[in-house]
Amino acid sequence: LRWWEARHPKFKAVVTITGENPDPNKPTGRIPTILADLFPSLDHTSLFVAGSPQFVEDCVAAARSLGAEEELIHTEGFVDQNLGEFTPS
Repeated sequence: LRWWEARHPKFKAVVTITGENPDPNKPTGRIPTILADLFPSLDHTSLFVAGSPQFVEDCVAAARSLGAEEELIHTEGFVDQNLGEFTPS
């Protein structure tokens, strides 16, 4: 991510901590809750959100409330691949 920041001046990576935070310089909390504090407006901003389906849904809802445009929101939901063996019915 630091390479992207160096290569693309408008790209910004923000690391957040959801658990115990040993670094007071890093934002703490779930992204949907703290997004407005980090970025008051997301209009004309490309967003890439990946994570569990609920996390992605919550982040996208928060981004929309800050003016994110549908065509600039890119998502990828994933689930645990070790949930057990699939047995077709």
